[in-house]
Amino acid sequence: MIAKMLSTLLGYCRGSALICDFFVRNIWMLKDLPSPESIAALVASRKPNFEIVVPESLPRAYNRKFEVLRAGVVQCLPRTRRNFSTSVSWFFLVRLFCIFIAALDFSFVGHELIQDTTSTPSASGDRVATYVLAASALQFVILPYSFHVSLLHLLVLAIPLYVPHYVAVMALDAVVPAWAAVSYTLTTPFACAFVVADLLVCWLLCSVTPKGVTVQRDNATLATHMAYGFLNCKTYSILVLLLARGHSVNVTVWVLDAMLGVSARVADATSRLLLTWGTIFYHQHRLAHLPTVYEEAHKFHHYLHDTTPFDAHVYGAGAPEEWFSMVLEVVGLTRYGLPPPLLSYGIIRQSIASKIGHTRSVFAAGGINHHADHHTLHRKNFGCVPRHKPRSRCFLWCHQSSACDIYELWKQDWSDCRQKTALSFSSRVLYARFGSTVLVDMLFGTNSNNNVYELGPYTVTKCTRGTGCANDAASPSDASSQPVVVFSFSLTNRNEHEKSDIEARLKDYYNPSLLSCLQLAVKQFFSA
Repeated sequence: MIAKMLSTLLGYCRGSALICDFFVRNIWMLKDLPSPESIAALVASRKPNFEIVVPESLPRAYNRKFEVLRAGVVQCLPRTRRNFSTSVSWFFLVRLFCIFIAALDFSFVGHELIQDTTSTPSASGDRVATYVLAASALQFVILPYSFHVSLLHLLVLAIPLYVPHYVAVMALDAVVPAWAAVSYTLTTPFACAFVVADLLVCWLLCSVTPKGVTVQRDNATLATHMAYGFLNCKTYSILVLLLARGHSVNVTVWVLDAMLGVSARVADATSRLLLTWGTIFYHQHRLAHLPTVYEEAHKFHHYLHDTTPFDAHVYGAGAPEEWFSMVLEVVGLTRYGLPPPLLSYGIIRQSIASKIGHTRSVFAAGGINHHADHHTLHRKNFGCVPRHKPRSRCFLWCHQSSACDIYELWKQDWSDCRQKTALSFSSRVLYARFGSTVLVDMLFGTNSNNNVYELGPYTVTKCTRGTGCANDAASPSDASSQPVVVFSFSLTNRNEHEKSDIEARLKDYYNPSLLSCLQLAVKQFFSA
């Protein structure tokens, strides 16, 4: 018995080591992929035809190494027919127990064990947070592979979300004078209000999103997604906010970050220096779907067939994948006084974008249901839900050039602001970022259609030069004679109105406005 347990533990350790080694060794290989900015420049030019070329050796080498990893992981730990529903039940029992402990008022319960008479309420809460985080680590006993999956999940979110948030908060906090600082102490009613507001947004997006009218679910299906989505996505927010009670956040810093886009600027800088969001997301997401590993972490996100806004968090993840992120948020606040990223303006916007990405639109042209299709195909379309591009850049330039005032700007979209300034942002640039993630899927053979795909107003055709590309004859021979993958873009036969409509929908996919979603829902309600 003991020997079998040790053998199983060793198998988990070997499998985790293989996956982490693959993640580190091969992530920089993806840095050679075409950047979203380069694709954006081509698409924004609105040329009727153009192409993007990638060395064929890149996807071939990556896929070969990935298949070797897959075989190694399977050998480390033979797949057992564990009852997945049992794993789900045990995990959420641990999560709900942690919420119960965090919700208790320890000024009346367990006073001698938890709280001494000389400690402050926040210090007592910090001690409770330590106990709760330790108890939540029981998930690794139930789901051992969730340890390395949650660690990689943290690394993926660190570059575009967590590091920019903490850098922006510390920088703004250092320059905001004491007389201008407005603090708010987090309480239980605030935690409840936050979660209720999040649920209302999900419900709103079940009817209509900036992508268009959402495919309607029957009441039983929607109720199932609401119940399971609450457990898988909302319990994270509940637990973090309950453990944050008694701590204060600087509202002034939050407002300045929302207006000036400091965290967004840091995110862009880190992405340019390191890796783009889409690239690192694809790398980690595909690893999360490895056999055996998938059942112990990411399958929690795919438990229900297809998807609704209730199934989305900051981005699509199973609850076991979020342990290290939860520790970061709680420890950052309780030990260092840094507000949790969960409450930052940028991450709230990203959360709304993720909810929109987890809807299935009736209007299905232009690849707009790319991620929704991932939830029906499961092993295709690993490309990410887009990371939002804040309007704050446009706000700054307009304000500095006196082209538009603050109030008027928030009523305008990017294209209106672009007409008044020298900025080169447009809806075509925005959906080109989405296009870069689709091209990654097509390049590595994991798209729902790897050869021809409609992307915005373009039709993208993929082939390997020298094996039948339609434009081979017109292309000069490659001096290196090495095979290359060619993505040929050509404008679809849709009329200009349809193309502009697709662009507008994909633009709003990147820049979700809760007010616009509410207006769309009201309009849809009265037109029904």
